[in-house]
Amino acid sequence: MGTSLGRSGPKTPLSDDFCLPEAYSVAISVAEMISQDMDFARIDYLIADENIYALECTWYPGGGYTRFTDPAIPRSFHEARDIRKSWFMTTTGHRLIEIYKSALRRCL
Repeated sequence: MGTSLGRSGPKTPLSDDFCLPEAYSVAISVAEMISQDMDFARIDYLIADENIYALECTWYPGGGYTRFTDPAIPRSFHEARDIRKSWFMTTTGHRLIEIYKSALRRCL
Protein backbone atom coordinates (compact mmCIF):
# COMPACT_ATOMS: atom_id res chain seq x y z
CA MET A 1 0.00 0.00 0.00
CA GLY A 2 1.32 3.45 -0.84
CA THR A 3 1.65 6.35 1.51
CA SER A 4 1.71 10.11 1.32
CA LEU A 5 5.20 11.59 1.16
CA GLY A 6 6.20 14.63 3.15
CA ARG A 7 3.21 14.51 5.47
CA SER A 8 3.34 13.42 9.07
CA GLY A 9 0.87 13.06 11.87
CA PRO A 10 1.26 14.19 15.45
CA LYS A 11 4.44 12.98 17.15
CA THR A 12 2.52 12.11 20.33
CA PRO A 13 -1.18 11.40 20.79
CA LEU A 14 -3.36 13.82 22.71
CA SER A 15 -3.83 13.02 26.37
CA ASP A 16 -7.02 11.28 27.44
CA ASP A 17 -8.17 14.38 29.33
CA PHE A 18 -7.71 16.74 26.33
CA CYS A 19 -10.72 19.03 25.84
CA LEU A 20 -11.46 21.05 22.73
CA PRO A 21 -11.60 24.81 23.34
CA GLU A 22 -15.05 26.39 23.37
CA ALA A 23 -14.07 28.42 20.27
CA TYR A 24 -13.85 25.14 18.31
CA SER A 25 -17.62 24.96 17.80
CA VAL A 26 -17.65 28.58 16.59
CA ALA A 27 -14.87 27.83 14.10
CA ILE A 28 -16.80 24.79 12.80
CA SER A 29 -19.99 26.87 12.40
CA VAL A 30 -18.13 29.56 10.45
CA ALA A 31 -16.45 26.95 8.22
CA GLU A 32 -19.83 25.36 7.48
CA MET A 33 -21.27 28.77 6.58
CA ILE A 34 -18.31 29.67 4.32
CA SER A 35 -18.42 26.35 2.49
CA GLN A 36 -22.18 25.84 2.19
CA ASP A 37 -22.29 26.25 -1.61
CA MET A 38 -18.96 24.54 -2.36
CA ASP A 39 -18.31 20.93 -3.24
CA PHE A 40 -15.02 20.92 -1.29
CA ALA A 41 -13.32 23.33 1.07
CA ARG A 42 -10.60 22.98 3.67
CA ILE A 43 -10.59 25.90 6.09
CA ASP A 44 -7.68 26.15 8.53
CA TYR A 45 -7.89 27.98 11.83
CA LEU A 46 -5.64 28.60 14.79
CA ILE A 47 -7.34 28.87 18.18
CA ALA A 48 -5.31 30.46 20.96
CA ASP A 49 -6.79 31.53 24.28
CA GLU A 50 -10.29 31.19 22.78
CA ASN A 51 -9.38 33.61 19.95
CA ILE A 52 -9.95 32.27 16.44
CA TYR A 53 -7.51 33.18 13.68
CA ALA A 54 -8.33 32.31 10.06
CA LEU A 55 -5.28 30.91 8.30
CA GLU A 56 -6.08 29.42 4.90
CA CYS A 57 -8.87 28.25 2.60
CA THR A 58 -8.21 25.61 -0.01
CA TRP A 59 -10.73 24.52 -2.63
CA TYR A 60 -9.19 21.19 -3.53
CA PRO A 61 -7.53 18.44 -1.48
CA GLY A 62 -3.83 18.66 -0.80
CA GLY A 63 -3.47 22.05 -2.46
CA GLY A 64 -1.96 20.19 -5.43
CA TYR A 65 1.26 19.34 -3.58
CA THR A 66 0.64 15.88 -2.13
CA ARG A 67 2.88 13.14 -3.55
CA PHE A 68 2.39 9.40 -3.08
CA THR A 69 4.66 6.36 -3.29
CA ASP A 70 2.02 4.41 -5.24
CA PRO A 71 0.76 6.13 -8.43
CA ALA A 72 -2.56 4.25 -8.15
CA ILE A 73 -3.56 6.41 -5.16
CA PRO A 74 -3.70 9.81 -6.91
CA ARG A 75 -5.12 8.11 -10.00
CA SER A 76 -8.07 6.89 -7.89
CA PHE A 77 -8.57 10.46 -6.58
CA HIS A 78 -8.63 11.81 -10.13
CA GLU A 79 -11.09 9.16 -11.24
CA ALA A 80 -13.39 9.94 -8.30
CA ARG A 81 -13.24 13.72 -8.60
CA ASP A 82 -12.48 15.80 -11.67
CA ILE A 83 -11.55 19.26 -10.37
CA ARG A 84 -12.36 20.74 -13.78
CA LYS A 85 -16.04 19.96 -13.07
CA SER A 86 -16.05 21.35 -9.52
CA TRP A 87 -18.22 24.25 -8.37
CA PHE A 88 -15.12 26.42 -7.98
CA MET A 89 -13.97 25.83 -11.55
CA THR A 90 -17.42 26.10 -13.18
CA THR A 91 -18.69 29.31 -11.59
CA THR A 92 -17.62 32.86 -12.33
CA GLY A 93 -15.76 34.71 -9.62
CA HIS A 94 -13.74 37.83 -8.99
CA ARG A 95 -11.22 38.74 -11.71
CA LEU A 96 -8.26 37.56 -9.57
CA ILE A 97 -9.97 34.20 -9.00
CA GLU A 98 -10.51 33.86 -12.76
CA ILE A 99 -6.80 34.52 -13.38
CA TYR A 100 -5.93 31.82 -10.85
CA LYS A 101 -8.41 29.35 -12.40
CA SER A 102 -7.02 30.04 -15.87
CA ALA A 103 -3.49 29.21 -14.67
CA LEU A 104 -4.77 26.11 -12.90
CA ARG A 105 -6.56 24.88 -16.04
CA ARG A 106 -3.29 25.13 -17.99
CA CYS A 107 -1.67 22.78 -15.45
CA LEU A 108 -4.45 20.17 -15.44
